[in-house]
Amino acid sequence: MLIPVSSAFSCWLVLKLFFFFLFRRVLPEKQSLFAAKVGKAAAGIFFSDEMIENKITDPKNLQKIMPVVEEHIDDFLRNKLKKQMPVVGMFIGDKTIHSMKTVFMTELESLFPQVMKNFASNLKDDLNIEGLVTEKIRSVSITALKEAFYKNLSGDLRILSIYSASVGFLVGSITAAIIFFIK
Repeated sequence: MLIPVSSAFSCWLVLKLFFFFLFRRVLPEKQSLFAAKVGKAAAGIFFSDEMIENKITDPKNLQKIMPVVEEHIDDFLRNKLKKQMPVVGMFIGDKTIHSMKTVFMTELESLFPQVMKNFASNLKDDLNIEGLVTEKIRSVSITALKEAFYKNLSGDLRILSIYSASVGFLVGSITAAIIFFIK
């Protein structure tokens, strides 16, 4: 009975030592390397330059902002232009405002995709997703990481400990049976 119990204890202890060394030695020593690799992966996989550009230049996004732009143009033609240029404002009626607004909106619909593409290109250069993710991971304290890990996975770790001890007990029992039958 000693072999199965000691084998179960050994497997349980190995699991505990694994997490002890993970949070005391491995992660503190490799945090910067890990952060750089995750940052590179995040920039390449999750936030690729192409994905950012496609999202910003998506015609659906343009259609979402066009009503706001049209509202501002209407306000400009009806109110601000008349205040800034009262003489011109006297000669502009609803029909002229509607015509000018249509011309402006048509021009903006052809101009916005290129403007947004240029914006996306500049944003990609300025944003530096890889650097941001890398720095965020480097700045997380190992203690906070350990606490979050144990808090969020405590039930799973308990089950893993039970499985580990059970496997150890099973291996110990098989070993004890082999020893018993060999004698």
